[in-house]
Amino acid sequence: MMKKVYFISLIILLTAGCRINENKKKEFSISGIIKDSDYKEVILSEVQYNNLKNIDTSLIKKGHFEFQSIPFHHPKLYCLLFDDRKMIVEFFSDLNDIKMTIHGGKELLLEVSKSQTHAEFVAFLEDNRIFESKRESIFKQHQIAAINQDTARISELDSMTKEVDKEQIMYIKDYIQQKPSSFVGAYMALHTLYPICEKKELKKIQSYFTDTIKSSSYYHEINRLLTDKSTKK
Repeated sequence: MMKKVYFISLIILLTAGCRINENKKKEFSISGIIKDSDYKEVILSEVQYNNLKNIDTSLIKKGHFEFQSIPFHHPKLYCLLFDDRKMIVEFFSDLNDIKMTIHGGKELLLEVSKSQTHAEFVAFLEDNRIFESKRESIFKQHQIAAINQDTARISELDSMTKEVDKEQIMYIKDYIQQKPSSFVGAYMALHTLYPICEKKELKKIQSYFTDTIKSSSYYHEINRLLTDKSTKK
């Protein structure tokens, strides 16, 4: 069966929920319903840099699954891996118990409630999609140019890719400046900006974050990677 990976939610049902409060519990739960599918098992994984960390496994019974007592440190991106990654669904956590409904037919539809960070993530991806579309188009043209051994065209396409990188860096940089407390911004700084930014530029972008973000695993991971990169030189 062809593997499906879904990076965005098409429907967001956002209900009122409290934001992070130091006096509240530091864990959350997930209860889900999956429709129009015969998946038997789902794995909850945390999305880390170049890695997925498995957290827990749940059997799907009559279309229902749940995960309890998940440690909460700050909003993070997680994914659900259905039946050996035949389908992957991503979502952002919050310090609220999350409810979701997944329609697993030909066109996947995900409904998530009680995660304001997830709603922000989806809105961000909708705006960010233009850069990914540009890259996909350039990549396809690059493949054709490589087959034809058209070095001039390859050079031109490489320059186009660099321009798209610059546009995306500026977009995410502006986003972080406008929302310095955003965990979505911190996630994008690690997973999107780190691979394409120079160290000096990335350090400047990091300076925009609030102290809350600077205490997050995303911020610390960027620092670790930059240190490792400097050490290897």
